[in-house]
Amino acid sequence: MGLNRLIIGGFLGGCLAFAASCTHPTADQSAGPDVRELHRDFQERMERCGRDAIEPSDDTAHEYQSDDTLLSERDRANTAGSRQEACAWIAQRRALTLPDCLALSLEFNDGVRAQRAELKAMHGERLIAQSRFVPGSDYGYERTAIDGNGGLSTNRTAHYVQMTQRILEFGRENPVSVTLRANERAALFDYENKAAEVLSQVRTVFFTVLLRLDQRRERLMLLNEFEAKLKRVERLEEERRVVEVDVLTARLNVLNEKARINVLDQEIKRQQLELLRLLGLPLRTEGLELAGAVEAFALPVDDSVGIAQRRSTSIALARAEVGERMRLVREAFWEAWPDITLRAAMKEQDETLGLALNGEQGAYSLSAFGRHDLEATEESLRLADDPLTGEESGWFVRAGVSLPFFDGVARELGARQRDRERLAAARLALRGTIEATELAVRQAYATLHERRGELEIARERVDISKERLRIKERLKELGKITDDELETFRALYFSDQDAFFDGQIATVAAQESLRREMRFFAPQPERNAP
Repeated sequence: MGLNRLIIGGFLGGCLAFAASCTHPTADQSAGPDVRELHRDFQERMERCGRDAIEPSDDTAHEYQSDDTLLSERDRANTAGSRQEACAWIAQRRALTLPDCLALSLEFNDGVRAQRAELKAMHGERLIAQSRFVPGSDYGYERTAIDGNGGLSTNRTAHYVQMTQRILEFGRENPVSVTLRANERAALFDYENKAAEVLSQVRTVFFTVLLRLDQRRERLMLLNEFEAKLKRVERLEEERRVVEVDVLTARLNVLNEKARINVLDQEIKRQQLELLRLLGLPLRTEGLELAGAVEAFALPVDDSVGIAQRRSTSIALARAEVGERMRLVREAFWEAWPDITLRAAMKEQDETLGLALNGEQGAYSLSAFGRHDLEATEESLRLADDPLTGEESGWFVRAGVSLPFFDGVARELGARQRDRERLAAARLALRGTIEATELAVRQAYATLHERRGELEIARERVDISKERLRIKERLKELGKITDDELETFRALYFSDQDAFFDGQIATVAAQESLRREMRFFAPQPERNAP
């Protein structure tokens, strides 16, 4: 019964070891982080909101980067806990700020939630991969019949319970762990990429609505001026001091401005619907109001490049590929190691406890096993090639070794050359990805400054056109120019004003495009912030 207690103790110990492995990676998992650790790191980076150092550092070469510019858990906790609560919250006519919108999109956007579900699914994948370290048990039934010479027949019936426990793995890394690590990276970065995409769209739409609302206020002020002028002209027309065409022109100006305001109203509604979609809220949600102002991005270009390189998932994936290639180079010498099958056990009556070592192509595993033979019937049969089926007690060892000589050395040399060259290619690809990221940021930065320059010119053109229009209106009142000449200057003013409004939208789009390349969505950090 001593062996029986050992078997039961080993089984319980294996269960505890597996439970611990769910929190602390085992030896075969040391080459890659747990997806939950990656997700926890992702949340911690979100909480810092971009306050860490701007310059990239060399010691992050083998880390998984993730976006640290999202919302803190505290900010997310202040938002509604469900879509219904969020709709009720918005219905109270509370104006949404940009952090509110970013938090709501992370919470309720279906695309983000789907990728988050895929990320959580990796926990199941890890359990599946770790299941090989779970104690296993099986029941076996054997019946053997031999019809010997002279009509002699021998029969044997046996059934047993066997438990196994994988203790450790060494040598070349198990392909299951390599595949799991790749899947975890893909799930994490897909989640981050989707979150970055949605957050960028939320910021762009949010600022677009704010700009359109400002434009609408300017149009309303101009409409009020036109309506006041219409009343004045109508009064003058009653006094026979102006001709009828002046009244018609004033009415036409009022109608044209109302048409422009109507276009703006519908554009604002469309953008608000798009914002609701990005927030993951029902499109019929009413009472959506926004509060805030367009942010001015003012980081230097070198700092912008540094932020982008530290947060790029493309760079992180390229670095991970370099790490995997380095692992393959280190493991190349296992090509020449022998294939081993070793089984050693101690048998006592109906109970057996032993160890099994198996290795093929440089990947080795050590397992413990225990077997208890149940009641059996036998008629003069002994399977001499399997000690477990015999009646003798004591130790037994069975070993098999297949050692590759010339072919093993050739495989090792070939694997080293192949993996070193692929490592060099992966490092070149990493450098290319880093340079491509820098190029994209610098180009986006140049585009933003181009749009800002165009916007300043457009602003000056509007001011000049407005002043020219006022001068021409005074000349028209004095009868020095015709109405057609005045309308020419009025049309130029409206054209310049529309160009300025379009330039505002284009500038915001360029700014958010730069932020998307940087994966930087929080307010601009203080340069000397802790």
